[in-house]
Parts: sequence; C-alpha cells; structure tokens
Amino acid sequence: MKRALIATAALAFGVFQAQAADLAVRPAPVQEAYVAPFTWTGLYSGFHVGYGWGNTRGRVDALNLNDVPNMPKPNGWFAGTSVGYNWQMSNIVLGVEADFSYGKVKGSSTIFNIPNVGSVGATSNLDYFFTVRGRLGFAMDRFLVYGTGGFAYGHNNATVNLTAANGVGVRIFDDNGHTGWTAGGGLEYAVTNDWSIKGEYLYMDLGRKNYHFIQGAPNLAANLGLRVHTAKIGLNYKFNFFGL
Repeated sequence: MKRALIATAALAFGVFQAQAADLAVRPAPVQEAYVAPFTWTGLYSGFHVGYGWGNTRGRVDALNLNDVPNMPKPNGWFAGTSVGYNWQMSNIVLGVEADFSYGKVKGSSTIFNIPNVGSVGATSNLDYFFTVRGRLGFAMDRFLVYGTGGFAYGHNNATVNLTAANGVGVRIFDDNGHTGWTAGGGLEYAVTNDWSIKGEYLYMDLGRKNYHFIQGAPNLAANLGLRVHTAKIGLNYKFNFFGL
C-alpha cells in the first residue's frame, strides 16, 4: 500500500512539473500599439505654383467704345503661399484659407492698326493677387475633395502703346487694384500625418476699374475688366500640436 501511494505521488509530481514547464515557456500575448485615426482637423500652411490665363474687357466712354476690340488675353506662371484651418466632422470637412500669389499673368495685343496712320496696342499684367475663401469638402480617410469660394483681389498694370506710321511712339500706363470674387475646387491627399499634396482650380472675376492713362483728362479714362482662371499644385504642412 505504501509503495502504491509513493508511486501515485511521484506520478502526480511529474505531471505538475510538465505543466509548470509549459507555463514557463508560453509567450505572453502581444498587445498592438494604438494608432489614432487620421484627421484633417488642424492649422496648415504651404506653398504652390500655378498657371493663369484669362481675358480683359475694355470700355472708353469718350470714344463711344463700349466694347474695345482685340483686348489682351493675359497668361503666365505664378507662385505663392497659403495658410488655413480645417475642421473635420465625420466625413465632412469645413475650412477657411487665405493665399497669396506673385507672378506675371501678362498679355499684349494690337487694338487698332490703321495703314499710313499708326497703331494702338495694349498690355495687361496681373503681377500679384490673393484670395480669402471658405472650403467645404468630403473626406475619404486621407483623400479629400472640396469646393471653395470667397473674396479675390488682384493688382494689374495696364499699358497703351501709341505708334505712328513713321515708327515714333509713346507709351502711357496706369495700375489698379481689382476686387471681386472667386470659386473653384480641388483634390488633396495626405501623404503622411503632416504633409499633403493638392491640385486646385480657381476662377476669379476681378470686376472693372477705371485707368487714367492721361492724368488730368478723366474723360479719356478706360474702364477695364479682368477675368482669370488659375490651376495650381501645392504642398501643405499640417501643424499637429497634439500629435494627431
């Protein structure tokens, strides 16, 4: 009887040691690190390059010209910076943005050319402009499609070249700040939590302004209107103050 008890105890001890060995080498479960979902919410700033093209409209009341023919069609490159803020609520993204661009959206044309008399030429050059806009977008994780619109301002230089048939000419010029509105849309993709790339189109109607090419002769002022299309690509940096 004693031998049977000793054998049973030895067997139980061996089983206990085997189970303990299994428990000792079993790896602990691995806990995955928490990754916060991406959000478009936050302050951002960036830079862009783009191309602009458009048309000018002219009116000279003193000459009874309500629609001056052959007005310049400016076009050219520009570059600039922007700053804005987004708020994301579910898939909806609301934002405000201001941008500034500098370049040379310029065009020249011959308005009149009278044989044996002379010609009249004109040049329009939009050298800088800025916009302040609201944005409304739909986010699909890191991809954002949006519409935008708001206020636009552009500074334009206008020149008139008067050239006689013998080649003698004179150039008169004036500049003006145009105000108006803008609307458009774009696509943006967040490459990382900090950096995103975008493509954007804007249409700007900068209204009409009076240009006094001959000072002291207000009746000879020309009223010029300016409309511009812009397409640009940009790179934005989002300031993740809270590590989001």
